[in-house]
Amino acid sequence: MNSVHSRKAITVSLFLSYSFIILLCTPFAVSGGPSVRKAGKPMQEQPLARYRAGEVLVRFREAVQQKDKDSIIKAYGTRRKRQLQGDSNLEQLELTTGRDASTAALELLQNPQVQFAEPNFLISKEDLTPNDPQFNQQWALQNTGQNGGQFGSDIKAGAAWDITTGSTSTVIAVIDSGIDFTHPDLTNNQWVNPKPGAVVTIRSGRSVRWQL
Repeated sequence: MNSVHSRKAITVSLFLSYSFIILLCTPFAVSGGPSVRKAGKPMQEQPLARYRAGEVLVRFREAVQQKDKDSIIKAYGTRRKRQLQGDSNLEQLELTTGRDASTAALELLQNPQVQFAEPNFLISKEDLTPNDPQFNQQWALQNTGQNGGQFGSDIKAGAAWDITTGSTSTVIAVIDSGIDFTHPDLTNNQWVNPKPGAVVTIRSGRSVRWQL
């Protein structure tokens, strides 16, 4: 009989001990959960695209007659400013009612005879300064008077890059004693003649036939 009471006492003691441990740990688990959360970083607002006030670019569908184009342009409170060059068929319109260009473009898009319309967005190039660590030493490209040189005595490479940075389709011939095509600026840029042995005629004051 005593052994039965002893086992019951031990069971009750273990249950109470276990319950006590659970009660001690529970507050820490509950309070500890939120403490490890980190506040999320606020989302950075994207800068709004800038566009010319009072201007819209529009392209009409191919089947639209010129008189219909004129009627649409007038009906939406715009007037034709100029036809853009090239094959885009875009026309630059000027708002005459002082409305926002974005709103006017949305209204034009609702017309089934208009294929494309948007504000005349401003596009600017990023910084085109080369990442060459020795660029500042290239006085012939950009002369800032470094090393006692004459400021501005250069080929205005920076101003040229504002207009174009060239094209991989342009082939440049360099007459020199040799070219290191392992140089980072030249690697993977070597032109390979697709038709070896072809005769090329170069016209520069006089005709020169050159076999490649």
